[in-house]
Parts: sequence; structure tokens; C-alpha cells
Amino acid sequence: MKKPSKVIKNKSHYLKTCISNEVNKKIPIFDSYRNFCKQFGQNAMKYPDFEFWYYRFYHGQMDFDYDRSMDPVPKTIMDMPVTLMFKITENLDIKERINLRTMNQAIKDIVDSHAPIFDGIEISGHRTSLFWKENNTIVEFSQDKKGSALCTFSKSGFTSLMKKGLEYMNLLFKIPKIKTNCLTLKLTEASSELKVPNVQMPERGQVLRFFETEQFKQAKHVQLKKFRVNQEDLVRFSHLKSFKFELNTCEEVDFQRIREMISTFEQLESCELNILNFPEFTVRPIGEALGADFPFGPLKKAVIHRYRIPESNEYLEFELEEKLCWCHIKIVKIR
Repeated sequence: MKKPSKVIKNKSHYLKTCISNEVNKKIPIFDSYRNFCKQFGQNAMKYPDFEFWYYRFYHGQMDFDYDRSMDPVPKTIMDMPVTLMFKITENLDIKERINLRTMNQAIKDIVDSHAPIFDGIEISGHRTSLFWKENNTIVEFSQDKKGSALCTFSKSGFTSLMKKGLEYMNLLFKIPKIKTNCLTLKLTEASSELKVPNVQMPERGQVLRFFETEQFKQAKHVQLKKFRVNQEDLVRFSHLKSFKFELNTCEEVDFQRIREMISTFEQLESCELNILNFPEFTVRPIGEALGADFPFGPLKKAVIHRYRIPESNEYLEFELEEKLCWCHIKIVKIR
């Protein structure tokens, strides 16, 4: 914005001249208002007034002394019929509802009149990140990480990081009448101090009982969605042609050992291991542990690595790929 010239008689004309200059430069209105506030402060002119003068100048109406006293009072969101507000808020996703609830009490009451119902809410915590998922929405707070996460803080200490994440997540549970068919808490350590009523914690015994069922022993293809499998349990899948499950990161994970175990599975055709992509469980560190070579610079969308099975002409082909908060490890045996 240019400095005022001598022909500008007062502050009001000066501010309008600055707005006119922004219009002449064809700078979008939101960017123009940011520039305006940066130079004159947030209190120099409210956005509705700025918008009025911006569009007058945009349409060639350059009367700086135009009297607005006879104009009708501009409508605001609070002038919208309640039935229409109710219909709009009904179709908002949960993130939009959380943000809208913070505007004022009237809007908050309208938003809260809809009881959100989720198929499931999953909360996972780790020493370097916190994320939760409701239905198909994933929100992640992670430290020193770049990727496809929706919320990332790159210059934050862990205490501050977790505080921000928990504060934002807490807004979700403040919505009245919230309902979920399934609540999943994924903890990095077992906890007997969790003071939450009527929450069923998955037990190791459930997984072991599943492995002992005749259905599992006779199966050829298995996909697990409710249980995380420990590395030590991988040997139980040796009779299968294909399998897919989430690998438990609460226990020690040795990818070289996993590779050696899978290479002995005579019936195997393919399998997929999914793992939460905490910093030590992303494509590069996993690939390096498997012996893959990586070029300098950013990685491709997927990385493929082949491992020849000792004393054999067969190979295991590993395809590593990150999607949202997961690292997918797809393994195919090539005969």
C-alpha cells in the first residue's frame, strides 16, 4: 500500500484510498484485508465495512464521501432463520461443528441440537504424536513430521504438542449427546489406572483364544480388523495363503526377523502388515531395516524392495507405502 499523498485530507479518505489501491492491483479481498490490518491494525476497520468499500471501488463507484446512514443494516449470520441454520448445521462434519460451536452461544445451541453418532472413535497416543479418528476423519498432532496429516506442529515441544492435541480433542467430547458404537484406545503401555467407566480394554487372551479356534487353523485366507498382532505371533500364520493385520507397536518390532519368518512360510502367496507410521515406522526406516537402497531427496509414493530367500530361487517382494497415518507393508512371494 502506498503512503498518503498531500491531496488526502483525512484519515477516512486515506484508508479508502488504500482500499482503492488494493482493488486496482486486483488483489483478492481476503488478502487485501490482511494487508490492511497488517499496516493499520485490526481495529482500523471491521471486515464488513472493508468489504463494502472494496466492492464499491471494484464496481467503479469512487465517491469517498458516500453517506451510508440511509442504507439498510447489513445482514449477519444471526439474521438467518433458525430452520435454515438447523438444516445447515445438520450437514456439517464433526470438525466443522467443533469450530462453529466456538462462535457464540446461540450458534452453539443450534449445533448441539444435533446428536453426533459415530460408527467408531479411535484414539492413539505415542511419545511423539497423538491422533484420533472418527468415522473417516483423521486428526493428527505430530512432532517434526511432514506428510499428509491434517494437523501438524513442527516446532513444538512434546508437552506443548500433547496439550494442543488434547485440548482440540476435548472439544469433540464436549458436544452433548455424543454417541459412538465403538471406542478404541490404543495405548503404548498397559494401564490399570484408566478411570473411565464401562470401557472394555482388549486383552491379550482374546487374541490367543482366536489363534486356537478351528476356523483359524483351517483357514487359507485371514484378515484381522479388531486385533493387533505381536511379532512373536507371526509364526501362527505360516499355514495361510494370504493374511492381513495390524502389527502391534507396543511390543518390540524387528523387521529383519519378520522377513526371515515370512520367508519360511511355504503356503504363502501374499500378505499385508499395517503399522501406525510413527517416526520410526515410516517407509525409510522400515526399508533400510529390510536392506532397501534409497536415493537422496524425497521418496516416491511407494517403494519396492526384493529379497531373495536363502538357498532358493524364490523372492519376497516388499511394497512400502504411507497413506494418512499408516504405513502399509505389502509382501508377495515370487516363485
